[in-house]
Amino acid sequence: MSNKCLQTRYQILRTLGHGGMGSVFLCEDLRLPGKQWAVKEMLCPESLPYGARESFEREVRILAGLRHRNLPMIVDYFHEEGNEYLVMEYVEGRTLHEEVRLRGRVDEIQALRWGLEIARLLDYLHSREPPVIFRDLKPENIIVQENRSLKLIDFGLARHFVEGKSRDTHASGSIGYAPPEQWDEAGQTDARSDLYALGATLFYVLTGQAPSPVYGSNQLSKHRDDLDPELEQLVQRCLEIDPDKRYGSAARVVHELFLLLSRRLPSGDLGLPPPITRLIPRKEGDPSRPRLFRPAQRQRPLSRWPLILLALATLAFLLGALALRLPTSLPGHTPRSQACTQALDLVAQGRPNQAVALLDKQLTQHPDDAEAHILKNNLYARMTGREVVRVPVITSLTGADGIEGYPMLYGFALAQREINTQGGISQHPLVLDVFDDGSDGDRALKLAEQIVATPEYRLAIGAFSSQRSLNMALTFDQARMTLLAPTASDPAIWQTSPYLVTVADTNTFRIQALARYLRQQGLSKAGMLVDESLKFSGSCSEIFHKAFQEEGGEVVAVLNFVGTPASFAPQVATLEQRGVDCVFFSDYRASRLALFEQALVEKHLRLPVASQVALFAPGLSACNGLLTASYFHPEAPDPAVRQFVAEYQQAFGLNLPSHVPSGSYDALQLAGLALARAGRNRQTVHDFLISQPPYHGVTGPFALGRQLELRNAYVVEIRKGRYELISVVKKQTPR
Repeated sequence: MSNKCLQTRYQILRTLGHGGMGSVFLCEDLRLPGKQWAVKEMLCPESLPYGARESFEREVRILAGLRHRNLPMIVDYFHEEGNEYLVMEYVEGRTLHEEVRLRGRVDEIQALRWGLEIARLLDYLHSREPPVIFRDLKPENIIVQENRSLKLIDFGLARHFVEGKSRDTHASGSIGYAPPEQWDEAGQTDARSDLYALGATLFYVLTGQAPSPVYGSNQLSKHRDDLDPELEQLVQRCLEIDPDKRYGSAARVVHELFLLLSRRLPSGDLGLPPPITRLIPRKEGDPSRPRLFRPAQRQRPLSRWPLILLALATLAFLLGALALRLPTSLPGHTPRSQACTQALDLVAQGRPNQAVALLDKQLTQHPDDAEAHILKNNLYARMTGREVVRVPVITSLTGADGIEGYPMLYGFALAQREINTQGGISQHPLVLDVFDDGSDGDRALKLAEQIVATPEYRLAIGAFSSQRSLNMALTFDQARMTLLAPTASDPAIWQTSPYLVTVADTNTFRIQALARYLRQQGLSKAGMLVDESLKFSGSCSEIFHKAFQEEGGEVVAVLNFVGTPASFAPQVATLEQRGVDCVFFSDYRASRLALFEQALVEKHLRLPVASQVALFAPGLSACNGLLTASYFHPEAPDPAVRQFVAEYQQAFGLNLPSHVPSGSYDALQLAGLALARAGRNRQTVHDFLISQPPYHGVTGPFALGRQLELRNAYVVEIRKGRYELISVVKKQTPR
C-alpha cells in the first residue's frame, strides 16, 4: 500500500495502525506539498462485521460538525474501489496509555491539567445540539502531543444523545473504562457515562494501573496514599456505579478541577487552553532588541533578507520603535506555543516561507491559538512588499486578568484578516503589535510611555480593564494620542480625558437590569462583595446598591476583600448570619467567582449570585444559577452578529464569543476606518473618531467620547452548564 495514491492526491507513506475494519495511513498531500494527513480506511462492507459501516459513517457525521483544539480536524471524505476513507489531521505523539507505561504515573499537577483539558472537551461535546456522548474515552484514544496537550481520537462509538430514548443502539465500550450502564442493552448512556470514563482515565494516569472491571473496587488509596484527599474524592465520585451519584455535568468537573489546580499554581499558570506563547514586553534596559520582520523589496533576492532585517532592527532600536514581542518567561508563566517563537526565529533568519508553513501547522492543530493567527497575518502583510500601517494593541495575557484578557486577541485577529483581505488601510496592509500589560498598572503605564514615543503609531487600542485604561489616560492625553478601549466600562472613562474613548457602554443599565430581575423574583435582602483595590468593583457596587434600593430592596451586608483571597469562607459565613437572600459579586473575574461559588457549596448555602463577569469565561459554566448581563449576546437576531459568530467559530474552532472579542473586533474595525479616512496624524485621527455619528458594530450602536448607551441589556442565567437568555431589557433612549 505504501505506493498507492488515493484520489490522485493522498500519497500513502506508511501504515499507522491496522484493525479488523481497516487501516489508518499516513499520507502526503500532493496538492499541498509538505502537508501530511491521517487517512482512515474502512474496508469493503461485505468483509466487515455487523454495524461496522454504521459506526464509521457515524464517526464521519459527528466529526464533520465539531471544531475544537482537542479534536482532530476532518479534511475530506470519499469512496474509492468500494472502500470508505476519512481524511483528518495527522496527530503526532504517543497515546496516553503509552506515555504512562513508558514514563510511569504522573504527579498531581500534570494529572489535573490533563483532567481539566479532557473535562473541557467533554463539556464542549455535551453542550452540542444534540449532545455528543463519546462513549469510548480511555488512554488508548488520547494522544499526548509534543507540547503535552491532548487530542481525542476515534469517534467510532460516539453517538448523539436523544432525550427520552430508552436505550442505545448498541451496548459496547472498553472494559474498565465504560460505566455499567453502557453494557445494559435496555439503558441509554448520557453525559455522566463519559464522566465515569474520565474518572477511570485519571485513575490510570495517577496510579499507572488499569482500572479494574469490577465496579466499585477502584480505590485510589490502595495504589497511592500521597494524593490530595480532594483530588481522590473527585476521581471516586466520577467512578460511582450509580450515575445519579456522579457529577451532573462536565462543566461541574471543570469547575472542581479548576479550583484544585488554581490552589497549586501561581495565577496565570493553570495550563488552561489555549496553549499560547505569551507576548511579554521587554523590560527597560533589556539588551536583547526586538526582532522585526519586514520583507525585502520585491526586486531583491531572498538571500539578502538577513541584512535588511538587521538594518531595520537597528533603525527601529535607534528610533525607540516597538515591534511584536518575542515570547519570554516570567516567574510562574511558561510560554505555551513554541511554534510562534520558532516562527519569529525563522523570519529573523530570512526564512519567511518556512515560518508561514510552521504557523499553518500550528493553526491546523490549534486553531484557537490567536497569537499564531496574528503572527501569520503580520507575515502576509510584510511579505506584500508594501508599506504597512502598524497599530499597537494592549491587553492582559498574563497575571490575574490573563484568562479574561486573552480573548481580545480573537477579535483583533478576525478584524485584521478582514481589513487586509479587503485591501488594507488605503492599500497598506495592517500589522498589529501586541503588548501584554501583565495585569499590572505600572507596566501598563510604561507601555503607554513607549507607545506614545513611537511616531509611527497614530492611535492605540487597549487595555482590557477599565483600571489600566485609566492608568494610561494621562500619558495619552499629554501626547494628544487616542487610546481606544474595547471593553472599559467604568463611568470614569468618559470623564478622565478626551483622548480616552471606549467601545463599551457604562455598567449602569446592565446592573440596574440585574437588580430589577432579582427583585422580580421576590428577593429583598442583598449582600455585596467588593474588591477594595479595584475602582471598577467600587463603582459597580455603588450602582447596584442604589438600583436595588430604588426597586424596594435592601442591601444588608457590604463585605470587602482585596485581590484573590485564599477562601471566601468568612464572607459566606457573614452573609448567612445576615440572612441575605441574594448576592451581588462586584467583580469581572471568573476565577474569583469560582472560589466564591466553592465557598457557598462548602457551606451548603444556595444563594442567587449576580455579577458583571464576561460570558463564556473559563470555568464559569459550572457556577449554576449565576446571573450576569451584557450589551452583547451571540444569539441576538442582528445579521451582523450572526455573521461575526459564524466567522469566529469557523476561524478558531470555539463555541460562542462574549463582548470581549466582539468589542475588540469593533474597536479595530473603527480604528481602521479612521486611519483610512483621516490618518495624516494623531490629531486628525482623534478628531475623526469623536466626531463620527453612532457607529453600528457587532456589539450594537455606540459613539466614541460620549455616553450614547442605546444597546440592550441581555440578562443571562447559567443553568446546568448552559447560558440561558432569560431577559432582554431594551434601551432606546440616549442618556
